Amino acid sequence: MNTEKERLLNALTLINEVQNLTIDNKWKQYLHQHLIVVEYELQRQLSLINADDRGRLQIGNSEHSDAAKQQ
Repeated sequence: MNTEKERLLNALTLINEVQNLTIDNKWKQYLHQHLIVVEYELQRQLSLINADDRGRLQIGNSEHSDAAKQQ
C-alpha cells in the first residue's frame, strides 16, 4: 500500500501530466490556473510530511546521542 507521501507525489505527477496534455488547449490558461491551486496544495501537504519526517529524524538522532553519552 502506498504511503501518504507516495500518493501526494503520484498526484503531483498526474497534475504535471495534465498540464503537459493541455499545453495546446484553447482554454489552457483557465485549466492551468485551477491546476496550479491543486498543485500548490499538494506541495504544501508534502512539505508538512517532509518537515514531520525531519523532526522525527532529529528526535531519533538526539535519542541515540543521549544513549551514547550515557554509556
